[in-house]
Amino acid sequence: MFASSLRLSPDQGCPAGGGVGPSAGGQLAAPSPDQVVEVLRQALSAQPELERVFIAAFNDTQHPLNLRTALLHPQRSSVCLNEIGEIAAMRPIDDADFRGVVVRTANIDSVLFKLEVPGLSTADNASRFDDEFRKKHPIIASMGDAPSVEELLQLDAYAHQLRVGVMRQLRNQLSQIAGKVAEDGFPLVNTRAKDGTGIVDKIGRMRQGSPERPPRPNYSLSDMPDALGGRITVTMTADSPHELAGLATRFEKVFAGDILERDSFYANPIKRERPYRVVTYTLGIGGMRAEVQLTTLSASIAADLAHNTLHKPLIPLNMGESEQIMLFWRKATARELEVLARRAPEHRDGENLT
Repeated sequence: MFASSLRLSPDQGCPAGGGVGPSAGGQLAAPSPDQVVEVLRQALSAQPELERVFIAAFNDTQHPLNLRTALLHPQRSSVCLNEIGEIAAMRPIDDADFRGVVVRTANIDSVLFKLEVPGLSTADNASRFDDEFRKKHPIIASMGDAPSVEELLQLDAYAHQLRVGVMRQLRNQLSQIAGKVAEDGFPLVNTRAKDGTGIVDKIGRMRQGSPERPPRPNYSLSDMPDALGGRITVTMTADSPHELAGLATRFEKVFAGDILERDSFYANPIKRERPYRVVTYTLGIGGMRAEVQLTTLSASIAADLAHNTLHKPLIPLNMGESEQIMLFWRKATARELEVLARRAPEHRDGENLT
């Protein structure tokens, strides 16, 4: 079902597996953007529409994806390129095929990601945080998408504190939860914070709505979970199903009193019908909200690509390109679910899941 590892030719300075050769000091050297683009062309040559979108997303330095950073990393580049190549080489999966995989793997991901930590009360945490947030930020808590001068000044101070204070605290805690980084550069911890302009833009988009989401005319900063965001990404290895579930357990023990909301797109019966896969949390940290995602590399790659194309039209698409992105997303998720099924035989309950 999967393609063999990508290989770069010797004249590109990269050994088998799609990585890059050692530098003068004996360490792996980071690939150049041109090298990454060339390997993407190799991996996606049979799918020119997907090839164009992947390369456009990689080259978009105005809206850089986590994927771009990983593809330019000495260790992570080869892992990501192999992942892209293997997913692209899979047979096409239509909606009916995808629903079949979801049904066959229902017991697996529901058991692995049911997320039950005794004594965790997200409703109580959220109610307490909302009261404290509105008291601490009375001017901007209910701010709309046309802020006054006073609101903008308060918002700039809020965004500055997100970037210089709370984001560092969040990153340190996520790094401790993720644990030791392996030779391939994973687990990977990412954090980011919106600036004032980004916060106002998000409020405006949520109030306006979209074809996939009804308008929320009263949406405000107090409703925004992702002004600060974090992500822990693990690779899909023999141990990764248990690693991701274990990661969620450790996360909930560390942040138990700060978790305002949580959801597993593996176990949620409605959200499982879509290709998006992630375990997501909204935290109250440093008096501010943060959204944290726990995800696998294949899920992260597919979601990154869809975010800057289907979710936000930062890269214009034609109909064929949109269909290719959805196809890639379905294949990435189906591949991950079937790996989960094979790696967790003790949860099969006698069913033939693959």
